Amino acid sequence: MFGIWVAALFFFGTSTGKEICYERVGCFRDGSPWTGTWSRQFAGLPWSPEQINTRFLLYTRRNRRAHQEISAVHYQTIQASYFSTDKMTRINIPGWKSDGKWQRDMCNVLLKVEDVNCINLNWINGSLEYIHAVNNLRVAGAEVAYFIDVLVKRFGYSPSKVHLIGHSLGAHLAGEAGSRTPGLGRITGLDPAGPYFHNTPNRVRLDPSDASLVDVIHTNAARFFFELGAGTINACGHLDFYPNGGKHMPGCEDLVTPLLKFDFTAYKEGKYFLK
Repeated sequence: MFGIWVAALFFFGTSTGKEICYERVGCFRDGSPWTGTWSRQFAGLPWSPEQINTRFLLYTRRNRRAHQEISAVHYQTIQASYFSTDKMTRINIPGWKSDGKWQRDMCNVLLKVEDVNCINLNWINGSLEYIHAVNNLRVAGAEVAYFIDVLVKRFGYSPSKVHLIGHSLGAHLAGEAGSRTPGLGRITGLDPAGPYFHNTPNRVRLDPSDASLVDVIHTNAARFFFELGAGTINACGHLDFYPNGGKHMPGCEDLVTPLLKFDFTAYKEGKYFLK
């Protein structure tokens, strides 16, 4: 029995070191710290950009009800849209298998109070299964970084005017984008995901180096295996807020339902953020 445990520990603790490269977004490895650690014993390589199909859906005060899909690959779509280089850009990034409803609500509220480019990120194809989503957010984050890079190089837009707002896995996706974007203005993390990110190195998760300002709201935080919660208790930003202790919000459901839906906590965090 002892030999089996030793073999298992060796297996889980060994980095495979495989690498895959994609045009436009670069290369990705599955070695440490991405896998082979106590926090990440199962992982793998991300899917291709084509499989994930990351989409950018633009809302402005000129098109509040119907989005315009814009693309950095086809940057002419940005030119033809209502995107304004004179305005701030806020990109809402959902987490695991989110249907994006909270993003649409967020844009609706943001556009009532400020005239901005409000973009909802859609990476649903890559986020339906949790382990795959953990891997795929690296490519989706690289797509966001590429999008910002095109804004900078093609349109003279400053990355300091970009604010990424990510929920759950979306917070770490924002961190991946920020780590690739020098001078990014701000990231707001709404209950950054805990499983596969708790107690991991900064390179793996959202951290203060990812933007000029990283502010985080923890509302369902836990150590996961020891407490009930889907978010991380780890501080991830320059400013970390823990309303009601950050572990359970009045009126929210227990752990099981949020794990299946993730929408209620996003709604609650969104309310705290907008206030």
